[in-house]
Amino acid sequence: MANIKKEIREEIEEGAIEETLEIIGQDKLLWVCMKTLQMNEKLKEN
Repeated sequence: MANIKKEIREEIEEGAIEETLEIIGQDKLLWVCMKTLQMNEKLKEN
C-alpha cells in the first residue's frame, strides 16, 4: 500500500494527474456551457 501511495505522489509531482484534471475540468465546463445555452433557448421559447 505504501508503494502505491509513493507512486501516486511521484505522479502528482510530475503533474500527470494535474493535467488529467485540467482536461476533465474543460469537458465539464463545456458541458455546463452547453446546458446553460439550452436553458436560455428554452426560456426564450416560453
